[in-house]
Amino acid sequence: MMQYPDVDHLVPVVDLLAETGKYTIKILTYQNRVDFDNDPRVDYLKKKYGIKVKPLSDYYPISSTIPWRLYEWRIYWGC
Repeated sequence: MMQYPDVDHLVPVVDLLAETGKYTIKILTYQNRVDFDNDPRVDYLKKKYGIKVKPLSDYYPISSTIPWRLYEWRIYWGC
């Protein structure tokens, strides 16, 4: 997740998937612009289902800013 609209769109989907108990769900975030640790919607998922939320940089420390840069480039050029 990168921005607040991502949370708005993905939390209901994650809630439905987690409710089935068939999936292991982990949320990866780009910690560049948004603080997901204190978001009430993400807190709901963490408390109800024990879902872990980690920044992408924990897994890919060198390349974690590349997706955000591509997103900024896309917005700049209107793609």
